[in-house]
Amino acid sequence: MKDFTNHKSQITNHCSSMNRNLPYNRAERLAHEMLQVLAQAVATEVADPRVKGARITRVRMTSDLRLARISFYLHDSTPEQQEAALAGLMRAAGFLKRRIGREITLKFMPELTFFYDEKIDGVVRIEELIDSLHEREPHDD
Repeated sequence: MKDFTNHKSQITNHCSSMNRNLPYNRAERLAHEMLQVLAQAVATEVADPRVKGARITRVRMTSDLRLARISFYLHDSTPEQQEAALAGLMRAAGFLKRRIGREITLKFMPELTFFYDEKIDGVVRIEELIDSLHEREPHDD
């Protein structure tokens, strides 16, 4: 009779290492799946010109899975363009819900709320400041 103890521990280790790579709870897993679907749909399928160039950066779900908070970013945009993109995304919410429903099996569809991701603006500003400091440094030739 073969000893399956070692084989069983290898399978257990493999499965537990796979689980470490997955988000911990259902809300996080669903948020990750929704991010992928929404990012693709907004980039390629939403026809509203106000949304052109918008990138979905984050999806956060409430623990009861009833509300999805969706962050987006618009590169080199004015506050007016950000507001317009927000209005365009809100108008496209019905389409985006149907798109999510085709890709992800859900008991009920969460409400979609959109927010401009101001954190990325901060990161971009910091990178610009660092670049400008590097440009000012004297170069040793």
